[in-house]
Amino acid sequence: WIIYAGIQFRPTGYKTLGMIFIPGFWILCILASAFISWIRKESNEVAPLVVAVVGVSILWVFLSPPHQGHGEASRRSACKNNLKMVGLALQNYHDVYSAFPSQASGEPPMSWRVALLPYMDQAPLFREYDQSADWNAAVNQPVAKRRIDNLMCPAVPREIQEGEYPYTAYVVPVGPNVGWQSQRAFSDKEFEDGVSNTIAVMEACGQQIPWAEPRDLPVPGTAIGMNLPGREPHRSEGIMSAYHRGGSHLLLFDGAVRFFHEDVDPAIVEALLTPNGGEVVIEF
Repeated sequence: WIIYAGIQFRPTGYKTLGMIFIPGFWILCILASAFISWIRKESNEVAPLVVAVVGVSILWVFLSPPHQGHGEASRRSACKNNLKMVGLALQNYHDVYSAFPSQASGEPPMSWRVALLPYMDQAPLFREYDQSADWNAAVNQPVAKRRIDNLMCPAVPREIQEGEYPYTAYVVPVGPNVGWQSQRAFSDKEFEDGVSNTIAVMEACGQQIPWAEPRDLPVPGTAIGMNLPGREPHRSEGIMSAYHRGGSHLLLFDGAVRFFHEDVDPAIVEALLTPNGGEVVIEF
């Protein structure tokens, strides 16, 4: 299972500093020149002081590092809160049915994300979904093309184009030896390793999975790594990928959300994927 490459997933679409610096610099120079000319007409004594102040201000603006920390921290916090909402919806679903939903239930299969809609303040939207039709059938397209903010990461720079299916940031591992099963509901009582040591949902923006599609990440079959390179811009083939600086989030079955750094040992991720592996994960 352990396939890892330490190559960072670098999505495109960001403006470079130079695109902002060059026109901004000349605009400030023109404004400063006009202001200094006016001051010189008013008082020859004030002019040198104004020149010094303007010069220092320009240097301070353009030599200071860009202040992106607050926006990035806000987006990361919002993403974490989204996963907490997903975790709460899973717990509420379990309280009602004494089991978590299957990864894809019914025929045709319906995604677990659709099954959670009533527990994410989206009950009317869930009632619009026709469970007798495919997720992308004409009757379900108005639902599948609806943007569900709690299933999206606000750090994703790519805008949804008209007519597209919105991609979710949150996917689940599915397979015979992980928590999620296809076409079978499961209870937290089945987790011998405990719900606090088993991954429920992972952030995987680079997989580009429409939120209503009953598709997630097969394990084995998906590389156990973070921000691995993809075949196209905004794509990553790893089991976790995000636009946050340095790592991505994951949700455990107890509702806790953790931020994993890019240099996390893949063996830790592998251990947390199995609900009954018996691995001892001391710190993560």
